[in-house]
Amino acid sequence: MLDESATMIEYRRLRAPDEDRGSLVEPAFEDASDLVFENQASAARQSPEIAGQSLANLSELGRTELLDLAFRYTSSYRNTALDQRNANTIVMSGHQPKLFHPGVWFKNFALSNLGKRLGATPVNLIVDNDIAGVTSVSAPDLKGSTATINHIPVDQPGANIPFECRSIVDPYYFRQFSRRATDAMLGMVVTPLVARLWPHVCSQLTADSNYGAVLAKGRHLLEQDAGLETLEVPLSQVAETKAFSYLALEIFQRIQDFHTAYNTCLYDYRDIHRIRSNSHPVPALEKENGFYEAPFWVWHTQHPIRKPLFIKRDRNGHRLTDRSGWQVTIEVDNFAAQFCELRDQGVAIRPRALVTTLFSRMILSDLFLHGIGGSKYDQLTDAIAQRFLNFEMPKHLTLTATATLPCETENVLPSDVTDLDTLDRDLRFHPENHVAGDAPQIAKWVARKHYWLNQALPPGKRKDRHQGINQCNEQLQAFVQPSRQRLAQEREQLTSQLKINQIARSREYSYSLFPENLIEDLKTLAQ
Repeated sequence: MLDESATMIEYRRLRAPDEDRGSLVEPAFEDASDLVFENQASAARQSPEIAGQSLANLSELGRTELLDLAFRYTSSYRNTALDQRNANTIVMSGHQPKLFHPGVWFKNFALSNLGKRLGATPVNLIVDNDIAGVTSVSAPDLKGSTATINHIPVDQPGANIPFECRSIVDPYYFRQFSRRATDAMLGMVVTPLVARLWPHVCSQLTADSNYGAVLAKGRHLLEQDAGLETLEVPLSQVAETKAFSYLALEIFQRIQDFHTAYNTCLYDYRDIHRIRSNSHPVPALEKENGFYEAPFWVWHTQHPIRKPLFIKRDRNGHRLTDRSGWQVTIEVDNFAAQFCELRDQGVAIRPRALVTTLFSRMILSDLFLHGIGGSKYDQLTDAIAQRFLNFEMPKHLTLTATATLPCETENVLPSDVTDLDTLDRDLRFHPENHVAGDAPQIAKWVARKHYWLNQALPPGKRKDRHQGINQCNEQLQAFVQPSRQRLAQEREQLTSQLKINQIARSREYSYSLFPENLIEDLKTLAQ
């Protein structure tokens, strides 16, 4: 039944650290064991039914399928020593297969460390159903008093399609990325990590290499060199499991209830976070001609353009359509088998972000590691689960790290500009405090201003006092103008330097551009 009392969404202020090699871990790593115990006890206590399956049975099925896929996938390209680990406890995280920034990579180090600390199996989910987008990394270009951002292509431009469908366009050009990246970092980093990463990446190249898979496998091999022990598996494989089909069936069977829960919680989230955008954090689900939009993507492997999936229940089962010509009916009594067989027909149905984390946190794992963005958005997931399934979601860890490139910059802070603005305002409105000497013109206007300042005029006469003070300030400007000009010049220099610092000290640059000591720094932060 639909629970009308949705979980209260609270505004959370989570910010990445400003300092280099700083980290955010909330709650602390030391609390992870207690979180796992609380999550397991909470799940056992609630135990909702999903498509006729108890949570315990569905979780057992999902974890069996997950670990089978993860061991098979990981062992296809690297060694793993995790098969003796306790499979009853799983910690998970996930991200797109990109050359992401160190704050995202930090989750992988934490995942490995928590697996060892908890005696758990750590699994990283490769979110390959997201759009691959631009295949380049950014790097700072610092020249004297100017700073710009370079965009270093990893591969030649390709179609704007999901990672799981995006092949490498130009293998030769792709192989040369390490040289392009190293050249871009000359003068800042002697030997960037890409020099160690790229041989691993290129070792995974085949005639029909998948862009995201090659990058993820190369990174995972580099992590093996660093002593990290994790399993990895693409979301595209997990989304075709029997356990996932049961969650999809629950949503399809109660699509109207889900629609109401999803949109109601979304509007609450926007109100609490004062969000005006109709697309943030996600668009509302639509309804059209009796069809309800579901939180899934659908595409055909021969034409992998993501489209929203729409559902309509009828006497024969569930009618699925992309509203662009494709339509299929899946029988309720044979749903799991027919859902999983869609891949044999060249049809891919993939979860959107909120359903991905709902499945991962509720069914597959005992503890999930989120970045800041995922942690904020999953407040919405928690509220939807409470309203739709009457289920209190497991708690998760929120973590990120800040690492900046070793660029030489001036130690300038935004407060330095603020201080100059404060002084300039004082020169403008209180020039009498900054003029010296006994020149008659100065003394005359200073005395007149003091006269007006000391006047206690009744209402209706204060306009004269205000105009008198303004006149004095204007007349004294000539004597403080040189100081204001120097401040303006200094402010321009500081503002220019702040812009340089903003580019040079950004935390968004790919881990592949950093010095090799980044690995040891992240390992230390993850302890």
